[in-house]
Formats: sequence, structure tokens, C-alpha cells
Amino acid sequence: MTNNEDSVLRVIFADDDPLYLEQESILLRRQSSLDLAGTANSGTALLELAARIEWDVALLDIGMPVLDGIATLQRLLEQRPEAVVLMLTAFERPETLRQALGAGAKGFLTKDTPSGEIAELIHRAYQGKTVLDDRPLDMLRDYYLRGEPEPVDPEFARRLAELPPRLRKVADCLAQSMTNREISRATGLAENTVGSYVRDVITELGARRGEIAVKMGQLELKPENYQ
Repeated sequence: MTNNEDSVLRVIFADDDPLYLEQESILLRRQSSLDLAGTANSGTALLELAARIEWDVALLDIGMPVLDGIATLQRLLEQRPEAVVLMLTAFERPETLRQALGAGAKGFLTKDTPSGEIAELIHRAYQGKTVLDDRPLDMLRDYYLRGEPEPVDPEFARRLAELPPRLRKVADCLAQSMTNREISRATGLAENTVGSYVRDVITELGARRGEIAVKMGQLELKPENYQ
């Protein structure tokens, strides 16, 4: 990964629709803050590409055949646990959205998102935020308002309740998809201390960084809170 948060980010992009892949690639190449390092028409081809070249962020279509976006995401994270991966879709169910975020995706975007906005969201994800564009946000909100949330993980809830106060503060910040720098500003802790605490929270909760926000959201967004 590059070290400068403001630098041009190298993106690899996979989609099985050749027309969309070509059109979106043209638009992404026009973004001065991105370098489209390579494209692939399948999850398998994307994994081969990721192993051959240097890249910062992967953008994956979630609905690819054979090896879909979530399976590709999981393989990427097995090879490179710190990878920044965003999922791209025309339309998906809330269950799939949560599955992708729970598997470690840093964001979920729809295919009608303007390329300039995609570039901005890619940079935010690279800085440590979990990013969603408007439709996935609305989809999650409506899903919870209908009173159909996935049952809370009792083991996660127990571990969260047992966190010492210093780690619970950091966990609450992670639930808001804050970067380490933002957590440092919010808590007054040194940034290297925040990094250590974040690792401790991940270990204690037994969940990935992106998964923590989803699971804590399940604890907070209960149907009775909206009645």
C-alpha cells in the first residue's frame, strides 16, 4: 500500500459485464486521484491480477458467476488481510450487503454511483472508513425499520459488554467507521496508541474491523427503537 492518504491510489476492478467494465474503466481513468492498474472479467482473473501487480484498492462486482464478489473478497483477504476491497452492484438484498461487510469489505456501492463519487469513496475507504452510497444506506435503514434485522450475535454482545472502558471507547468509534486519526482526535489518545487499542478490540471481539460496525449496528438498530 502507498503511505500517503492523499496520493493517487492504484485500483484493480473486476466485473463480468464487458460493456460495463469497459465504460466504467474509461470513467475511472479520468479520475486524477486514481490509477486504474488493471481490470478483470471474473473473480478468478482478479485474483491472478492481484497476485501479479501492485495495487491499493480492489473494486469487485458482487454478482460475478463461478467465483462471486464475496468469494473473491474472502480469497483476497486470505492472501492479504489488510486489503481494502469495495463491492459494486446493480442491486442487492440487505442480507447480501451485510454478508459482504461482515466478510471484510470496506464498502458497498451501486453501479449508478457517479465515477467522481466512487473515487471519493475509494479514498475514504483507503483511509479506514466503511463507506456506503445512498441506496445501500437507505436499504439498511428500511430493512431495520421493517423489523427484520438479523439476530444479534450473543457471543459478540457478551464480549463487547466485557471490554474495559479504554477499549469500549475505541469500539464505539469503530462503530462509526472512524479512521485511527479520527479516533485519536475524538479520544485524545496518541495515534500509535489508537492503533494498538484497535488491534486489541479486534482480538477481544473476535471480529474484523468492518464487521464490528455491522455487529454493533445490529445491537443498536433494534425494531423497538423505532416504535
